[in-house]
Amino acid sequence: MAIESFKKSEIRTKTINSRSDFETVFDRGVLFWLNNVDEPQDILLKLLNLEAPKDFNHDGIFLVDNKKIEFFFNAIEFVRYRFPNKIIEFTYFNTGLNSDNAAPKNGTIMPVQYLASNILPIRVQTDTDKNTLILCSKENFEEDELIKLIGLAKNITANYQSSTIVAFPDYNKLSHKQLVDSAKLVFEEAPFTNSLSVENFNPNFRS
Repeated sequence: MAIESFKKSEIRTKTINSRSDFETVFDRGVLFWLNNVDEPQDILLKLLNLEAPKDFNHDGIFLVDNKKIEFFFNAIEFVRYRFPNKIIEFTYFNTGLNSDNAAPKNGTIMPVQYLASNILPIRVQTDTDKNTLILCSKENFEEDELIKLIGLAKNITANYQSSTIVAFPDYNKLSHKQLVDSAKLVFEEAPFTNSLSVENFNPNFRS
């Protein structure tokens, strides 16, 4: 109902009329389901079979629970701690809506679509002509998942980054180092894989 109301609002009309670079507009909602529980349950799993009312027209609703917020918070704090006093931006994936050369590839505003993603891509300007791409995954470490993320990092804007970090919430160097080396062998570009590291983005004394 809130989305239906917003679609008829003055602020929506003014926003659209004030921009000439909008080709498509989606009316999507964001529902925050947060509480103060230290170990919250995954609300998304509980709502998989929920049937939303079909009487309202909208382009989707993003649900953000404690698990998702915790992922974003820990990932961003990890990057801030890893690269203090550096310019931190979100990397924008190329899609059918921003594929032209004039569309920004990075920015300080996180796309709303990332609320539904298990991957958070961040770019850090480490020097005048050097930068680092960080891909934080909400999923636990697995070799197959790492291979997918390495391939994604390799394809983002044609290897513009000087180095790459892939971070997981449970990565442990002692347990996973051999699997990382094995995953890197899938890619035959040594300059790229040599500049790629795997880390744990959660606050932890282990690497």
